[in-house]
Amino acid sequence: MINYPKQISKSDQERLRAAPVLIFLLLVAPSGQEAAERQKQAFSAVLRGADQVPSPLFAAALSDAAEHYEMIRAAFAGRVLDPSVELLVVCGVLKRLPVTSDEVEEYRQGLVFLADAVARAGARRSWFGRRVSRENRELLALLRGMLAA
Repeated sequence: MINYPKQISKSDQERLRAAPVLIFLLLVAPSGQEAAERQKQAFSAVLRGADQVPSPLFAAALSDAAEHYEMIRAAFAGRVLDPSVELLVVCGVLKRLPVTSDEVEEYRQGLVFLADAVARAGARRSWFGRRVSRENRELLALLRGMLAA
């Protein structure tokens, strides 16, 4: 397991590790079974590659998310609170983390990379190649906007 910087509180660590799983849950929700399986494989591949991520903060979050995936998923299964609301909380946490702005930006870029990888994996075939669903394109735009704020 990759460790977080020592100055990050346990509650902030919990939020940071939940973000990759929440993004996955948001993107897989509107997908059909076949697309969802491809998206799960892409998500798993990103989690397995945590030790090769250039951002130490994002690497720690991915490693932690892989270890606690079932717990995070179960916490949001059947909840009224949408995962996107929790991601807004994560965005607030990012603004007050006791790390450099470069580290925060690398973490944000990592989340966008993850979202793109999961969305592309769920793309369906069309006459023009693989096409990301309208729902996932809208979710990607929402996520990029949230993370840019």
